[in-house]
Amino acid sequence: MKKFLLLCTCACTLLGSLASCNNDDHNNTGAAGDIPEAVLQEFNTLYPNASNVSWTKRDDHAVANFYLDTTTRSANNKTNHTAWFEWNGKWGMTEIEIAFDNLPQAVKDAFQASNYADWQVDREVDVLRRNNDNETLYVIEVSQGETDVDLYYTEDGILVNEIVDADDDKDYHEFLPQQPTGNITSWLNERYPGHRIVDIDRENNSTEVEIITADGMKCEVLFDSNQQWLYTKTDYSRRNLSQVPENILAFLRGTDNYPGDQAIDDIEKYELNDGSSFYCFELESRYDDDYTIYINETGVISKPILPNLPAGGGDGIAVEDAIRKVIDERYPGATVIEKDYDDGYLEITIRHDNLVKELQFNGRNEWIRSEWEVRQLPDAVTSAIEQGNYTLDDREFDYVETASESWYEVEVRQGRQEMKLYIAPDGNILRTEYDD
Repeated sequence: MKKFLLLCTCACTLLGSLASCNNDDHNNTGAAGDIPEAVLQEFNTLYPNASNVSWTKRDDHAVANFYLDTTTRSANNKTNHTAWFEWNGKWGMTEIEIAFDNLPQAVKDAFQASNYADWQVDREVDVLRRNNDNETLYVIEVSQGETDVDLYYTEDGILVNEIVDADDDKDYHEFLPQQPTGNITSWLNERYPGHRIVDIDRENNSTEVEIITADGMKCEVLFDSNQQWLYTKTDYSRRNLSQVPENILAFLRGTDNYPGDQAIDDIEKYELNDGSSFYCFELESRYDDDYTIYINETGVISKPILPNLPAGGGDGIAVEDAIRKVIDERYPGATVIEKDYDDGYLEITIRHDNLVKELQFNGRNEWIRSEWEVRQLPDAVTSAIEQGNYTLDDREFDYVETASESWYEVEVRQGRQEMKLYIAPDGNILRTEYDD
């Protein structure tokens, strides 16, 4: 979901001091002189044993950085905290640090069963405790080589998001609790009784609510500007295959070149406001590429058009300014038609020059790559294929752009051997990947 793009913080506190960082987005007070009395009273009620307290003003919140006596640390019995309050004194969220070993068992078990279990783990975990019905989130930082990933778990071990290469100075401002209003509240209560809120995103005249249902499923629910329901996306995984109807699985397994259940990377079910529904299966091919299959009650279908997603014209779905700037510079006139997270990256789908293109950004809103399908190859690429005595195995090709280079991905044969060639526009074969 969009939304977990992390903002920079300058609410910095050093042990034993009252120092604050300077930033144009903050009005730093250090001491409590400019903080409303209602905030101070609520803070003292919640944290009577707080020490080394410093305050900053962050947008429409007062932010306290402090240390608190606790039994979770044996070295000095202190733990760093950051608490957010509305100006009327209402507490919103507190971020604390705990040791990895002190995680709830359900979170530990989920992490050990994840694809990141063998990555290097930061032994300190950020915990976001939030008011009302908003989920408490546990943020585990892992790394492998030069790649860092933040994993967001609920207390019962549901992975709700993963962010690649997020800002090191994240302050979690975007996770301040929100509540749906009006028709959205009543609709959610009726459709998903006992649900818990993970996040709410309001933009471009729509509202997206991410929830955990009473039976432990993660859903993203989209409403229009009139608070009318548009569609719901429910996340499954390979471990949830038993919850997918058998007739849907039969259609999937009957498709040509189906590589087997082990190739299933993601499963999502979409329920639309016209009463229809379909499943989206993301699979890994023999070349470790992702490809997608859409299936409904009638069988395999082409990619459906979701309600309220523009078919063209205008700016389409709203994105952050830094991302919009990249799109406008690289693909002028493009329309954003979809955005989502996949394997920790933000994926932005655009329509540009009558082509659908996928753009990938990391957690710092930095552009990583773009990819789209083409049906015609440059003469230099075609010549390289012919000179290598290769035969084309597919008439659809992927073109990929990054900041440093670009290439075509072409599936070919040479005798009985199947392979993929990565060829630069000038015909230079960058890499050959064999089908084992």
